[in-house]
Formats: sequence, C-alpha cells, structure tokens
Amino acid sequence: DQAQVDELVGGDFIHRKDNLVVIAQSGEGKSHIVCAVGRQACLQGWRVRYFADGELLRLFTAALVDKTRSRKPAALIRS
Repeated sequence: DQAQVDELVGGDFIHRKDNLVVIAQSGEGKSHIVCAVGRQACLQGWRVRYFADGELLRLFTAALVDKTRSRKPAALIRS
C-alpha cells in the first residue's frame, strides 16, 4: 500500500521509537521497501541496521548458547 510506504519513508515511526518488521510472501518486495525506508532514514541523519530474519535469529541463538544473551541483543539496541 503506497500510503503505508509513504508514512514509513517520512520516518514518524523512528521518532516514536517503533520497530519496523515487514512480513510478506517471497518476491513481494520486502527488501526493496525496507532498503528504501532505511536509505531515507540515513538521509535524515539516522543510523540504520538491516537484518534478515535468519540472521537476527542466529544472533539471538548464539547469544543464548554462549551465555551472552543480555549483551548481544543490548548491543543491537544501542547501535
């Protein structure tokens, strides 16, 4: 929905400190939309980190395994 994309590009969700999670079927443009929103956020002076679901899951799983679960996710939040 173009109105939703326009709202995201405006960055209001960042000011509200909301997270952005995009869920859709394969091939529906999730990465394209998220990259466009992230690029616009960078242009507005924000720092951006992009994680695919599998990568984020691996980070949290590794943190649980090596008993650093409180440090690794906290580092993601601070970065």
